[in-house]
Amino acid sequence: MLEIKEVCNTLNVYQLLQTTTINLDKGMVYGIISDKEEVADSFVAALLGIDPISSLMIQYDNLNIEEINKNEYRKKIGCSLRGDYLLDNLSAIENIMLVMNCEEVTQEHKEFVAQYISKLLYQYGIDKERIKLPVSEFNDSERKIVEIVRVLSKNPEIIVVDQLSLVEDTMRKRLVDQLRRYAITNKKCLILLDHTSDLEEYTDELWILERKRTGHIKVSQ
Repeated sequence: MLEIKEVCNTLNVYQLLQTTTINLDKGMVYGIISDKEEVADSFVAALLGIDPISSLMIQYDNLNIEEINKNEYRKKIGCSLRGDYLLDNLSAIENIMLVMNCEEVTQEHKEFVAQYISKLLYQYGIDKERIKLPVSEFNDSERKIVEIVRVLSKNPEIIVVDQLSLVEDTMRKRLVDQLRRYAITNKKCLILLDHTSDLEEYTDELWILERKRTGHIKVSQ
């Protein structure tokens, strides 16, 4: 589905280095480690086609993302980045319903959707007693989980989660187990970015964003 190739610029001639090609497929979980936030940010921006990296070529369904409709392509990608876009005065349920376009549905349907979201948040680690509280009362770990569930509610093909380490150790395994199950069952491509090698236990393949060359990717296992 996605293919990322490192490109070496030598005398203005691009040479594809096949040994540094990542093929990202549906139903798989990938880890990408970087010890610099700006490198991870550059990678996500390149993945979304916002700010290309000269040393990377990214293709979706065998087409360079520079040649496809970027708005349609970006709808296929859901990103949970370091920060979140939650509205503090709304509950976790209300924040998620905002992106599900529930304004025009019946009250009965809204209640059904709210019950579904409530169960989903609990599955991913949010205590039932806190689900209806304003997210301003949530800690960073809980906010991260709400943001991830909000991304999933859009049903993207490709899911990018940055800084999984924001989630507390006691909640992280439950969260990742659910994410893995979701990706495999629903044939989604899950990409986890972080600065810790702990990603190895969660992923099918693990890669590294090099410190000295922004965008340079190599296999780490």
